[in-house]
This record gives sequence, structure tokens and C-alpha cells, in this order.
Amino acid sequence: MYCSQCSHEIRPSDRFCPNCAAPTGEFQFEGDIPQVEPLETPTVVSKRPWPLPTSSNSFWVALVAVFGVVTAVTLFGLFLGLEYWKGNSANQNTNSNQSSPASATPTPASVSPTPEPKPKTQIVNDQFPVEAGKFTYYRFSADSAINVSGGFVAYGGSNDIDVYLVDEENFGFVAKGDEADSYYHSGYTQKGKVNKTLPPGIYYLVFDNRKAWFTGKSVAAEFYYQEQ
Repeated sequence: MYCSQCSHEIRPSDRFCPNCAAPTGEFQFEGDIPQVEPLETPTVVSKRPWPLPTSSNSFWVALVAVFGVVTAVTLFGLFLGLEYWKGNSANQNTNSNQSSPASATPTPASVSPTPEPKPKTQIVNDQFPVEAGKFTYYRFSADSAINVSGGFVAYGGSNDIDVYLVDEENFGFVAKGDEADSYYHSGYTQKGKVNKTLPPGIYYLVFDNRKAWFTGKSVAAEFYYQEQ
């Protein structure tokens, strides 16, 4: 005989295939089979799904969610307000510490800064000869009021020179050796200083050695004018 499941050879007395344990055919138990009382019908416990929210449940869920959001926003706002208050307090303390002492005298708002003086313009800054019986001059002009300042020293002969500061009209008189109105006239001298304020116009700084017949002079002079 052969097994109907795996074709393994079996003996007639085999109730199960020794190879695959399949039953070889119908068989009956010998003797009486004991009867067993049936068990009670078992209770089947099924998995109950989570109930879907009803309309009333949805209302309460939404209410709880809104309450949570409102609570979170309120707490966050309180936190920001507290931080802002701390920052303002720190700034006020810093400003109060850096404020000027009460004894300091404030600068009046009406006091304007002192303007820088305008630059000086050179008329002459040199040592030059003036021959006997002749004169030398330096011409300059200004469109506004000016201040003329400077000095001179004469060398040679009697160590003297005659210096004039005149406008254009009176320069013609000085050139002729006539009397003239001048803003400065040194007379024959060894040295001198000038500090005069002049209105706008054309001016001449004259170094006259016409009194000397034979001796030339050497003059060191430094003169400037500055707009007012």
C-alpha cells in the first residue's frame, strides 16, 4: 500500500503514514468513547470601536479646545508684558545713572559756536632793497572790509625808511612827493608796526627812500590783510 498524500509505502496495519502522518483510511476507536458534557456557550468579547463623537460631544470638544487656546494666548501675553516692563525699568535706571549731575551748568541754547576766522592774505613777506631817491610799493584790493596788520625793519645808512598805507586816490600824491591823507604814515624810522581796519577798496603799501641821496636801504617787511 502507498500513502495517498506522499506515495510512501505503508503497511496495512498503519493507521497513519510514517512519512507524512496522514491517515491511511477510515478507522474506528475500539471500545466505548466517553461522552463529555458540552461546555457553556462561551461569551464572545468583541473589540468595541471608539464611539464617534455626537453633536453634543463635538460641542464640548470644541469648547475645551477654544478654552485651551485662549489660556495659552493669555499666558503668552502676560509673559511678553512682564519682559517689556523689565526692559523699560532697566532703561530708566541706565538713563538716570548717565544723566548729568545737578551741579553741571547747562550750555544756553542761544549761544552759537564761534565762527572760525577767515584766512589771511599775504601782501608782502620778504626782504627787499629800496634805492636812494626812490620808493617801492605793493598794491592790493578788497571787496569787503579788511584788517591790515604787519611790521617792518630798515637796514643801511641811517637805518630808516618812510612807510605809507594809502588808498588809490592818495597814492598819486605820495608818488609825486606831495602831502596825502593816509591810513598809516610812519615818518622816517627804523621800524614800525601796522594794525588798521580799512573799508573795501584799492590800497598801496609804500616804502619811500627819497630822502636819502646816496644810500640805499634794505627793508624786511611782513604784512597781511584779513576779511572781517
